[in-house]
Amino acid sequence: MFALIPRGTVSKASFSSPGNRFLCAPAAALELKQRLLSQELTESDCLEHVISKTAMAASRAGEWDRFVAERLKSIVELEADFVRTVLERHPTAK
Repeated sequence: MFALIPRGTVSKASFSSPGNRFLCAPAAALELKQRLLSQELTESDCLEHVISKTAMAASRAGEWDRFVAERLKSIVELEADFVRTVLERHPTAK
């Protein structure tokens, strides 16, 4: 996991946020960082790294703290959906 948004670009809280952690191969991290910061992410990149349209809009506006917050929101929603589906398949005994 790599923090791809540089510390000087975001607040300390945003830099440390899970919304600024990207899971990728070490060899791919620098290239992904460059594409992210230069607004050159593909639709596939966005899907793979849980980057919503609102997060991308924030990045295009240079609002990196908002980008991290929006991405974190999407990650939390994705995790909640995953947990909900697991619990629906395996309900706890009462």
